[in-house]
Amino acid sequence: MATYSVSEADERLPELVARAMRGESITLSLEGTPVVEMKAVAPAYIMTDADLDWLIKGRVPYRQGFETPSETLIALRDTY
Repeated sequence: MATYSVSEADERLPELVARAMRGESITLSLEGTPVVEMKAVAPAYIMTDADLDWLIKGRVPYRQGFETPSETLIALRDTY
């Protein structure tokens, strides 16, 4: 856990936010007293090759005869 003064954090905020997003806990202090802890709300999800393969495999093929999204919606409406 890294500790920075508020004035130091003001100068290095983008770096500290990036570190917090990677899972590091950052503490900010005011006059030597810890007052704020920065941490990521939720870790950023990094898409893997397996995720991309799953998306490609599940892709709905283009249906011939439907040129615009509105035509596709009309056809879906009329089908169901």
